[in-house]
Amino acid sequence: MGDYNGFKAYITESLAADTFKSVESYLKRYLIWDYVDGKQAENGLKIADEVLSSSDAEEDLMAEMLYEKGLIYKYYENNIEKANGMFASLMDKYPSSPLIAFAKIEMSTSPGYASKNVAVGRSQPLEPIELSNYPNPFNPTTTISYELPSNSFVTLKVYDVLGREVKTLVNGYQEAGSHSVQFNGENLPSGVYLYRLTAPGVVQVKKMLMMK
Repeated sequence: MGDYNGFKAYITESLAADTFKSVESYLKRYLIWDYVDGKQAENGLKIADEVLSSSDAEEDLMAEMLYEKGLIYKYYENNIEKANGMFASLMDKYPSSPLIAFAKIEMSTSPGYASKNVAVGRSQPLEPIELSNYPNPFNPTTTISYELPSNSFVTLKVYDVLGREVKTLVNGYQEAGSHSVQFNGENLPSGVYLYRLTAPGVVQVKKMLMMK
């Protein structure tokens, strides 16, 4: 089960097994971004809603679902109003969640696009920053890659699902072009981790899974 397709098949089979009903919501969470990355954001939102309406999900998972719905609305559906509604709901319902810090940042920044360097006073066309990691799932190392359309000061950090910072991978000025950095989770437990790239006018968050 070293590749993602194998992992996805395992989750799908587990959801169909009665023995996993007690943790169904926790299994569903892993399929959300598979749908989103496959350009089926509406299905990812549907799964998040199913988790939010379930009776077995704990508060940390409920908070995570609101946060992830906000990310999907903001970066994939281009609906800032709904995104901010999800972040606000997270802050209102789960005031002790570590994800609130991220929600506040998301509400104060524009979607994950970067602008080219152009003359002052001219409108600036927006371009997406490509951000991904491979392999995913991984054990225990993975390479995070991204493409900068312009020279930028970049910060790339890794967090656990509770919003606790695990490691800072990049924190400095970088030139336009392709960049990659390796993340080593040798001393960390298996599970889902978030990696967050920030640059002027840019915030992007992606999810990766470490399976030891």
